[in-house]
Amino acid sequence: MVFAGILVYLLAKKVKVKDFFAARAQDIANSMDDLESRKAAAAEALAEAEAKLAQVAGEREKIIKQYLAEGELEKAKIVEKAEMVAARIKEMAAMSIEQETKKAVQELKQEIADLASNMAEDLLKQKVTFADHQQLVEEYLKKVVEAH
Repeated sequence: MVFAGILVYLLAKKVKVKDFFAARAQDIANSMDDLESRKAAAAEALAEAEAKLAQVAGEREKIIKQYLAEGELEKAKIVEKAEMVAARIKEMAAMSIEQETKKAVQELKQEIADLASNMAEDLLKQKVTFADHQQLVEEYLKKVVEAH
């Protein structure tokens, strides 16, 4: 213990330990102040980053909602266009069916008329005599002469 006391006494006189410890305490205090200011700056930067992140998240949500709304509009347009095309196809099919029906009716009428004509011709061939034929020709010629 005596040795430690002598050592402290000698060091206090020669090296000025008191000044050394005072300077060291000041350096530590300065370092602590610097660290505190850095900590405050880091906390502020963190708060700004979190605020920006929250803002970006809000903008992201806004953009997502906007794209969803635009998607719904496009979907509605596509559905409307498809419905218009379907209606047009139905209309064209109805017109085609109507035209085919008219054509079929016309062909059927023509076929019936041809059959009736053939049947009438066959019937006339069977029933009309040579004298009836001569009389018809004479009547026809009289009408032609009177008309001109």
